[in-house]
Amino acid sequence: MRFSVYADLSRPLAVEERGTLLGALDEIAPGSGCVGLQGGPNDEVYFTVDADSEADARAAAIRYLDAILRMAKLDLAYTLDLQRSPSAT
Repeated sequence: MRFSVYADLSRPLAVEERGTLLGALDEIAPGSGCVGLQGGPNDEVYFTVDADSEADARAAAIRYLDAILRMAKLDLAYTLDLQRSPSAT
């Protein structure tokens, strides 16, 4: 199953930070994703993961996001929201 991962970051990012985070996201997350403001005051990171269950998807999302933040050298807290993506036909 494919899950969409939405990670709300703990603060807004500077333009340079956003670019650095996107570069790390492109390198680490399967299929990449996007980073930016999505209507709230803080930036959001979006990507997808394939997993057998929501618990497995959450664990994978945390691993990816922690690695992305380390690579970008950003020390940020985040909250995750996962949504099961419709099946591709």
